[in-house]
Amino acid sequence: MQVRMLTTRSIAATSALCIAAIVGPAQATGSAYTVAVGGDTAPGSHPATLTADPIVSTPATTRRVEFRVRNKAGTVVRWGCTSITGSAIAHAGTVPDVLDLVSSSWQGCTGPFGALPPSQVGTWTFRSTSPVTPSSTDVVSGQIDTVRLHFESPTGGCRFDLAGDPAGTVPGTLPATFDESTQKLAIKEGGFAGNLYVSGVWGCLGQVQNGNPADIVGFATPAGPILPATFSVSVPGGPINLVSSP
Repeated sequence: MQVRMLTTRSIAATSALCIAAIVGPAQATGSAYTVAVGGDTAPGSHPATLTADPIVSTPATTRRVEFRVRNKAGTVVRWGCTSITGSAIAHAGTVPDVLDLVSSSWQGCTGPFGALPPSQVGTWTFRSTSPVTPSSTDVVSGQIDTVRLHFESPTGGCRFDLAGDPAGTVPGTLPATFDESTQKLAIKEGGFAGNLYVSGVWGCLGQVQNGNPADIVGFATPAGPILPATFSVSVPGGPINLVSSP
């Protein structure tokens, strides 16, 4: 009886270790970077604001962010916003998350559906994925995680969500860069790469459908080049500088 009990426990322990090795840690975050705010790497959270920059293009555009959806007919449906501001938190110290976008306001959002303003769902997080140096001139590559948006027209004739899978069950990601020299965050999710999808569609004149892939960019010019959406990041405590990589 004693031998059987020890064997059962050993099997259970071994099974647990195997499951842990396969599944890995839940809700894993990015690697920790040493980040300075205003030249100080002391651990802390610093309020920040984001403002979408004008886009210089030919022909000219008033849009600062553009949404693109490729529907089942292969048609790319486009609409955009002329003003975006956001509230954020910049993290100093040895941290996996450089910047949290807590909330945002989107204005002048129109397209084939008429007015169609989005609402940010939850907090979005910018994480670095590239090596950095102590200088304050790096252009840091990374991504914005936990992306969700809800769109709904004021008339109620169109509504849908953007998330990371066709069912809308997981959040999306956006490739992004942060320029330490200019303190600008740039987003260009182009080419319908599979990081964003439409779900929960109601109405919308049948122009978008559940499962359609989506992009978020600055502006897609008629000639073809897709320009990024850039946001000026302002931190009263001083500029953000990623000092060292993991």
